[in-house]
Amino acid sequence: MRTPRILLLVSLSLLFAGCAASTRVVSQKADRANTSPKRIYVQSFLLDSRAGANLGPEFAQGFNSRLIQVLQQCGAKATVKVVIGLEMENSTFLRDLEVFKPDVILKVTKVHATVSTYGVLIKSTYALDLYDAASKNAIWRSRAEFEPTGKLYVSYERQAAAMVDKVTDQMKQDGFFPGCAKMERPTAEPSPSPSDPS
Repeated sequence: MRTPRILLLVSLSLLFAGCAASTRVVSQKADRANTSPKRIYVQSFLLDSRAGANLGPEFAQGFNSRLIQVLQQCGAKATVKVVIGLEMENSTFLRDLEVFKPDVILKVTKVHATVSTYGVLIKSTYALDLYDAASKNAIWRSRAEFEPTGKLYVSYERQAAAMVDKVTDQMKQDGFFPGCAKMERPTAEPSPSPSDPS
């Protein structure tokens, strides 16, 4: 019977069709926005489980590290505060701002998560919103829809880095960091397998 073979081929085609993570970003910038911030305070809620399943510390660390790297390349100094649950008290936040003295505040949160019947995260939407530190007014809002692939093909760290590249490229397209080139890709291409002679 050919049925088992057909099922195998279908399964393999579906498996390899999902080898590349994808990110789609939509955004809106305020008319009067500081498009050349030099000090950026980032609140990262990527490990906050209140919005559903997350991709764990490897993804969060990859995202935060890449974000700092890209912002530095564009001439901005950034610091990241990882927030889990309700640990971020207002007094702590205000103290951090007083010490770091940022121009803008970037808040990164997961606003939606879709999981499989096995509890595996298959799609998530992140809000990345930028606020003027002095007025606390939003100067840029974005939503990034992210579909991860399995760690068998690309580490979560590299998938997170690719997502950062997409988001920061959108910022540049919207007029932020003038003169700072978009990131070259592919960042999240699968690494050669150990059997690959190249």
